[in-house]
Amino acid sequence: MASIVGSVVAALIVAAIVGLARLRWLYLAVPKLSFYSKLSDGQVVSLTVLNMGFRPEQDIEVHLRPQAKYEILASTRNDVALDTAISKISIPRIPRFERVTVLVLVEGALWDKSWVTSAGSKDTSAKVIDSTEQVATPAQAIAAISGLVLIAMICFQFGTAVGSLTGRTAWDRVYSGYFATQAVVRPSDVSWRGSLGTGEFAKRYSMESLPISTANFTRSGNVVQIEFLATNLLSDFYTLSVEAKSSASDREAVPFDERRVSDIVVFPGDSKRNSVSAFVPLSDSRKLVIIEYRIQYKSDYVTFVQNLRFD
Repeated sequence: MASIVGSVVAALIVAAIVGLARLRWLYLAVPKLSFYSKLSDGQVVSLTVLNMGFRPEQDIEVHLRPQAKYEILASTRNDVALDTAISKISIPRIPRFERVTVLVLVEGALWDKSWVTSAGSKDTSAKVIDSTEQVATPAQAIAAISGLVLIAMICFQFGTAVGSLTGRTAWDRVYSGYFATQAVVRPSDVSWRGSLGTGEFAKRYSMESLPISTANFTRSGNVVQIEFLATNLLSDFYTLSVEAKSSASDREAVPFDERRVSDIVVFPGDSKRNSVSAFVPLSDSRKLVIIEYRIQYKSDYVTFVQNLRFD
């Protein structure tokens, strides 16, 4: 099972990397800050086109509003061109993981980012951002996906390792807790054994009339939940502790706080309802649940055991 899951996860990672490599990652950074020129009445604006994808971009164009006058003052590439007739900046090609910065003089208008009407290459549109620090790269996406997958695989392997020791896999725990439908079951055989001692407790109760009764049994996956009712017809309170075990001899398959409850205080004339759970896989031929009840009443310590067998 683990090898199959590992193969599937590896295939998903490869598919995700291939998909990210095919995506276009073209950006146009238009900072909000501009500079006023001392040589004219205009503003100097910095525009940066970034190609963060795995493939080069061809025929990049940045279209500006025609209401202003534009002039290229400087650029990091000598093939950047400006068509003043249509207010268009052109860059023939940007290789992968490279950027081109252009300083533009804007005259006759107060510049802001809205003056960029469109930007893109022949294959994709560019995302307009305020700063180059906002750029997301495929390497970051791949690292994030790989990290999440690695965490998921570690959790799965840990759950599998625990499952190999306990007989109940991580998936079984999740399935039983969230997806498995609950079904009412009945034990095919119920028996009691134990000793009630010789004190006041034994005078009021017997093995045929115990203060504990079980009525509701619910199966969810490989876990059976047993609901019990404790009553008190004595003159003082008693404390009750209950623990469930199963013939699957798997103490860790069910969390400790689900298979055992402790220090339930039952006052005179009162009753308390609670439940414990036991791991009873359908593959277990015996399907036997053993519930131990321990009662402390004044100086008396009473222990008795209930055996439940399920088909």
